[in-house]
Amino acid sequence: ENDHPTYVGVRQEIPAIAVETKVRIKDPLAEAGLAVYQCPDGFASVGVERGKARLHFKLKSVDTVIGEVPVKNGEAVIRISSKDGLMYEFLVDGKPLGNLNTSLLSSEVAGGFTGVTLGMYAVGGTAHFDYFDYKVVSE
Repeated sequence: ENDHPTYVGVRQEIPAIAVETKVRIKDPLAEAGLAVYQCPDGFASVGVERGKARLHFKLKSVDTVIGEVPVKNGEAVIRISSKDGLMYEFLVDGKPLGNLNTSLLSSEVAGGFTGVTLGMYAVGGTAHFDYFDYKVVSE
């Protein structure tokens, strides 16, 4: 009920991972989804809001939307994966939304000191997450 995100995440401990959730929002002011979070000045998130899902990237003074797709009924399956530790891939309902070099969210570039976490977030209203799946990706 405020403009401060609620976030729960797990540390990325290995390069090849995938996280996935199904998110549902009914509140027209809410946004919810998955994020790769390093620090307040370094993160990428895929959030569902007002009939769309968008990939948002922030790195210091750069704050931009990389991609956007429509979603139906305020719900979507969101997936973030890295097969090789070099690039993050962001998908919504199985469709690619964008890619991001993992080094952009490193402590050396973005700042911070705890390393990257991946997790669910919600802001501005109520969201429902059907599940949260974190797994190792093997080639």
